[in-house]
Amino acid sequence: MLALGVLVLFHCTITYGQWENVWVFGQSAGLDFSATPPIPYQTAITGFGEACASVCDTEGYLLFYTEGSRVWDRNDNLMPNGTGLSPVVCDNVETSSAAQGTLIVPLPDAPHLYYIISLTAQECGSDKGCLFYSLVDMTLNEGNGAVVEGYKGILVDTGLTERMTAVSGNDCNMWLLSVSQANELRAYEISVSGIVSPPIVTVLGIQDPGMVGKMVVSPNRLWLTITDYSTAYPVKLCSFDPSSGTAATPMLLGLAVNTYGACFSPDNSKLYINEAASEGSIIYQYEVSSGEEAVITSSKTLVGPVSLPISDIKRGPDQKLYYPYQASPVGVYMGAIHEPNQAGIACNNESEYISFPPTMLVRAGLPNIIPFISGGDDTLTNTQTDTSCFASEVVLSAPDSAVNILWSNGSVALELTVSASGTYWVQYNFPHSQCTLRVDTFNITLVNPELPELVTLASCANASNGKAYMNGPYVNNFSYAWKDASGILLSQESILEGVAPGDYIVSIYTVGDCMTSINFSITEIDEPVAFDVDTIVCEEESVSFINTSAVYYTDFTWQFGTGDSSNLSSPHYTYATSGQYEVQLIGRGIQCRDTATVRITVDAPEAGYQFNLEPKEICTGEAVGLSIDITGEDNTLDGLYWYFGDGSYLQINDGNQQINHAYDSAGIMPVTLTAKFRACADVSFTDTVRVYALPIVDLGQDTSLCLDGRPIMLHNLAFAPGTSHQYSWNTGDTTAALRIQQPGRYSLKVITEPIGCTATDEIEVVKDCYADIPNAFTPNGDGDNDYFFPRTQLSNGVTNFKMQVFNRWGQLIFETTKLDGRGWDGRFNGQDQPMGVYLYLIDVGYSNGRQEAYKGSVTLIR
Repeated sequence: MLALGVLVLFHCTITYGQWENVWVFGQSAGLDFSATPPIPYQTAITGFGEACASVCDTEGYLLFYTEGSRVWDRNDNLMPNGTGLSPVVCDNVETSSAAQGTLIVPLPDAPHLYYIISLTAQECGSDKGCLFYSLVDMTLNEGNGAVVEGYKGILVDTGLTERMTAVSGNDCNMWLLSVSQANELRAYEISVSGIVSPPIVTVLGIQDPGMVGKMVVSPNRLWLTITDYSTAYPVKLCSFDPSSGTAATPMLLGLAVNTYGACFSPDNSKLYINEAASEGSIIYQYEVSSGEEAVITSSKTLVGPVSLPISDIKRGPDQKLYYPYQASPVGVYMGAIHEPNQAGIACNNESEYISFPPTMLVRAGLPNIIPFISGGDDTLTNTQTDTSCFASEVVLSAPDSAVNILWSNGSVALELTVSASGTYWVQYNFPHSQCTLRVDTFNITLVNPELPELVTLASCANASNGKAYMNGPYVNNFSYAWKDASGILLSQESILEGVAPGDYIVSIYTVGDCMTSINFSITEIDEPVAFDVDTIVCEEESVSFINTSAVYYTDFTWQFGTGDSSNLSSPHYTYATSGQYEVQLIGRGIQCRDTATVRITVDAPEAGYQFNLEPKEICTGEAVGLSIDITGEDNTLDGLYWYFGDGSYLQINDGNQQINHAYDSAGIMPVTLTAKFRACADVSFTDTVRVYALPIVDLGQDTSLCLDGRPIMLHNLAFAPGTSHQYSWNTGDTTAALRIQQPGRYSLKVITEPIGCTATDEIEVVKDCYADIPNAFTPNGDGDNDYFFPRTQLSNGVTNFKMQVFNRWGQLIFETTKLDGRGWDGRFNGQDQPMGVYLYLIDVGYSNGRQEAYKGSVTLIR
């Protein structure tokens, strides 16, 4: 079965070509784009010279032109019924003084009918911003056109500004766009049914835009810009949706200045704006392709001056941008931007491109754009003839995106399968241009002998041994032409041999010169030979080689790097000596061979890993020193591990490293050194160290004794029966117990057998039965040291007590005999005493009969 592709002819929905081939504008001025540069053209247009529109036929010849209130035919005569298109009257500038006061819109699906849209200027006072339409029928007045009776000056809307344009929609429709005085974008749909009201309204999100300014849509219909000649606001730029007639919230470009003319570059990347200056005006360029407000604003670039205070900018059918220019003191020109798609001054601005004679007055305005949708009777056709040899049927196809499909047999499917010679057609539309009917015609001839079978054999990688041949009972009945992708003839036999991978075509010719071509490819055999194996193994161990080669290969040869080989698919091999070996697997198929190589390292198991351990016996908390004694090679070593017998271990990589390890518990500890290798078995060596426990010494808590009191006996409270101990007191005594009669700090060292492990404890014996008298106090009420009073360690050893405090003049200011009192609070007779030194006398009697008297001074601090 063969499938035929369909050649599709696309038709653009918006046309700037012949429909705008002649411009009429200003007063008596025109411009004919049939030549390069365009030629000034004398016309009959009158009025203020700002609003204007003109339209041509499909051949580029002028049909008619208007300034919004009157319409002239191609012969410069007013059309029948062609005045008063705007019912409003205001100083003969009803629409011609509006920035975009008129617009010509061809009716969808009616190529002989045109709307003239009229928009009144701000000079009309309360009647400003009124929108009307009139209908021109070009079949009237002997083909020169006339305004249809009853379809003149019909009101559409009010409350608008002077901005108006139109753009093609996505559904066989157009959008008439204007900006209202209430800050709205109003989109009136124009379809085969006429002008639809009310409009689609988009609130623009900015304040009153002012009456005067322009509104322009980009060629791709995705951008809309609004200028303002009121200095109130900057240029507005917003994205536009041609499917719904709505716009997004505008971006504000730059500062608020007087702006008027605006135009997009043909490639939609640049926006040109006419901005008022102190003398005349200036054209600036913005780069809008980024879509980001800050980037667009910063791209503002000066292109050139314009002498007129306000000036329009319009894209011509030659894709240049044009604007009126007046030289000083005389001379009227049309300036041109020759390369508007280029950035900055590369756009090539020329102010005095076209000169106008004095009979023509060029004002600010240029003709409004002509939006156009091809009519419903504009049918695009395509005929394709195909003789399909060796086929009993052919599949015909409409384009994938086609809609409203209808085949000549009544089918509405995307494809049609035919099994007889004949002529077939399909008609359809595209979604974006459903007004245009497309018809594709297929002239099919079927020739049906049995087609030979094409057999291909792939080529090996990096070789040219591919093959293709024809197979079947009728192979010799036909002639052949084998060609490569560039069309070079390679063979005229039924076989093609010795070719590289790539794309080819074979043409098969029957006796009746019916030719069928078959595209085919010679593929590349890029199937790999591969195997899996452990790349580090141990000598004298069996190594498994797992063949993972593609199924294409059937014969194999292994080279193990030792001179030995094997033809098994997945062999086993044992290496007798250590070292590095390159293993090679060679695979062979019908045509091709491939080789895979892997390097294997063979390790030798090592012995002779021992160590030295000193000392063999230690006390708890002491460390042993360990050093390794290696008698063999260690080049295959993966790591050394010390296991110390107390639950801890250490990994090292350097066999010369000295190790010290301390033990915190007693016992016989096995110390093991294990050498681990990459592939061979571990090797271990073990020795032991004996750890003796430290003796336990406990002299008890610190204690006290009274002077002239009974002595105290100190001895080790943690006695360990059956253990041989030696004793050493800091007094020089070596007895197990020590008799104490004086205060002081005493310590005992206990030494155990057999290696002299030692431990020490100490105790402090303090003096009791005495008074502890402070030398200062601070009676400030903070709860800390607020009273002067002697502190006693054993108050129950005191039998009588008396304390007296004197000032510096010897006056007794405090006296007490109470042991449980708080003492002197720094006051005398209820008054705080001054800071300074005070004398005290304290008499104390103790229970052992001892009587002591204390005399001294204390400092009062505030």
